[in-house]
Amino acid sequence: MKEGRPVYSLIGEVSQTRGFVAERKVIEFFLNEENRCLFPDWLKGIDCSTYRDDTKGIDCWFLTDVGKIPLQIKSSLRGKNNALEKHPHIPVVIIHADDSEQTILEKCLEAILISRDFYLAKRRNE
Repeated sequence: MKEGRPVYSLIGEVSQTRGFVAERKVIEFFLNEENRCLFPDWLKGIDCSTYRDDTKGIDCWFLTDVGKIPLQIKSSLRGKNNALEKHPHIPVVIIHADDSEQTILEKCLEAILISRDFYLAKRRNE
């Protein structure tokens, strides 16, 4: 460790790296054509967020039968709680480095299903 470098700075770097790994795992899984057979019919794919999206708390967009649903990807409960505090309308999922592809699929679908159900109910009431 460099002399004079605060420990919290190193912790922040580790947290950022963990977050980046979590985001990559989700995006790579859903972009992999071989995994499409695992998706429900209503899930068409995924789009990466833009820089502008990211500043609004969106890491990726799920393309569904009701439109685009945003998702925030975190690697810790603290990160999830902070994200929900800043952007309570955006679903958040916690992804760990050792999560299997099946676990990633289940966690993401569970998170976006709430928004999808909301949009479906809204359509029925219009």
